[in-house]
Amino acid sequence: MSTMRMLLVAVLLACLIVPSESFADSDEASMFTQARNHYKENSYYFASTWLERILKKYPSTSQREEVLLMLAKCYASTSREEKAVRTLKTLLKDFPKASDKLEPGLLKMVQDQSQQPPQLAEPEPVPPAAEKAAAEKAAAEKAAAEKAAAEKAAAEKAAAEKAAAEKAAAEKAAAEKSMAEKLSADRVAAQRVAAEQAVAGKTADGQVGGAKIPIARPTTIEEAVAERTAAIKAAVEKAAIEKAATEKAAAENAAAEKAAAEKAAAEKAAAEKAAAEKAAADKAAADKAAADKAAVQKAASEKAPAKKTAAAKSKKLADKKPAVDKAATQAPAPPSPAVSTPSQPQVASAGAASATGAYTLDFGTFVLKSEMFGIKKKIKSAGMKPVVAPGPKKKEQMSRIHAGEYTEHQAAEKMMEKLRKAKADNFMLQDKSGKFNVYAGSYFDKVGAVDEQLRLAGFGITTELRPTAVEVSTFSLTAGSFKSEKDAARKGAELEKLGVKPTVVQRPK
Repeated sequence: MSTMRMLLVAVLLACLIVPSESFADSDEASMFTQARNHYKENSYYFASTWLERILKKYPSTSQREEVLLMLAKCYASTSREEKAVRTLKTLLKDFPKASDKLEPGLLKMVQDQSQQPPQLAEPEPVPPAAEKAAAEKAAAEKAAAEKAAAEKAAAEKAAAEKAAAEKAAAEKAAAEKSMAEKLSADRVAAQRVAAEQAVAGKTADGQVGGAKIPIARPTTIEEAVAERTAAIKAAVEKAAIEKAATEKAAAENAAAEKAAAEKAAAEKAAAEKAAAEKAAADKAAADKAAADKAAVQKAASEKAPAKKTAAAKSKKLADKKPAVDKAATQAPAPPSPAVSTPSQPQVASAGAASATGAYTLDFGTFVLKSEMFGIKKKIKSAGMKPVVAPGPKKKEQMSRIHAGEYTEHQAAEKMMEKLRKAKADNFMLQDKSGKFNVYAGSYFDKVGAVDEQLRLAGFGITTELRPTAVEVSTFSLTAGSFKSEKDAARKGAELEKLGVKPTVVQRPK
C-alpha cells in the first residue's frame, strides 16, 4: 500500500509541474497575438504596451526583429519619436537587413534624429489585472485539484482496507468450517474402528483367546481429536491476531499520512489566499495611483494650452499693424513652393481646396497628426492633395500620480526633491484651501501610470492615482473636390482598393 501511495504522489507532482512549462511556452505567443491585434486596429498605445512586455520578459525571442519593427512604428505613430529612434537603432544593430523593411518616414527619422523633439522616457508596463485574475484562478483550481486527489486516494485506501478485512473474515470462516468437517470425519472414523474391533472378538478388557492386547479406546481417540482441534484453533486465532495487529498498524500509518497531507493542503491554501489578498491590495493601490496621475496630467495639459493661446493672441495683436503697412507699400512676392515633412504635416482649411466642387472625401478625425501619416501617403498616391483642418474638441482620460498633500511649502519641496532623486516627473499644485499637492507625473496611458507608481514604491514612495478628463484638439482629414456625388464615390472606391475607406460628404455652402 505504501508503494502505491508513493507512486500516486509522484504522478500527481509530475502532472502539476509539467503544465507550468507548457503555459510559459504559450505565454509569449498569447502576448504577441494581443500586440498584433491592437496593431492591426491602429491601437498603437496598447500594441506598444504588449510589445515592450515581450522584449522585457523574452529578450531573446525568435520574433525579436518583427517585435522591434512593430514597436518602432507604434512609437512613431504616437509621437514618441525619441523612443522610436532608440528602437530603430537597436533593430538596425541587431538586424542590419531590416532597413529594407522600413518605411521612408521611419528610415528618415533614424537618419536625422537631431530634428526630432525630445520625448520623456516612459516606463515599462505592468501585467494587466486580467493576468493577475487568471493566475489567482489557476491557483484556486490547482488547490481544488490537489484536494480532490487527496480525497480520492483516501477513499480508495478505505475501500481497499474494507475489502481486505472482508477477505480475512471469509478465510477465517472457511478455515473453521473445514476444521469442523474434518473433526466430524475423524469422529466417525474412530467410531467405525471401535465397531470393527468389537466384531473381531475383542473383549471389553482387550483379551483375545485369554491373552491381554492393548487396544485404542474410543475415549482416547476423542481426546486426540480434541487436542488436535485445540491446536488448530489456537494457530488460527494466533494468525488472526497477528493479521489484525498488522492491519491496525497500517490503518494508523494511513491516518497519520492523511492528516499530514490535509495539514500541508491547508497551509498551502492559506499561503495562496494570503498571496491573492496581497495581489488584490497591490492592484487596488495601483488603480488609485493611476487615477491620481490622470488628474495631475489633466491640470497640466489644460494649463499649457491656455498659456500657449494667450501668447499667440498677444503676438498676433502686436504684429497686425506692421503686416498691413507692409502689404500696402510693397508688391506681393511670388508664392514659394510648400515643403512638408513627416514630422510637420501641412494644415490647411477646408476652403483652401477648389471651390468648384460640391463634394469631398472625408477620412475622419484624429488626435495625433502622426496617425494621419499613412492615410495621407495613400491619398497622394491616388493623385489628390490631403487637406488637414481643425476638428472638434474631444475629451481624453488621464491619470495623475498623487505623492502627498502638505500644509507647508517646505514639506512639499522635500517630497519634490525625493521624486527628483527617483528620476520621476514632479510638479506642485496649490488648491483653494492653500494646501500644496505634489504629483509624480500625468499619463494618458493608465498602464504606464501604474507601472511608474510601482517603480516609485521601490524607492519607498507611496502614491495614489487620481483620474481626470481633459479636452484635446483634433484634426479632420479631407481630400478632393468633385462636382457630383457620383464622381466622389468613384474616387472613394479607388482609395478603398489602397486600404483607405473615406466618406463622401457635401461641402458646407
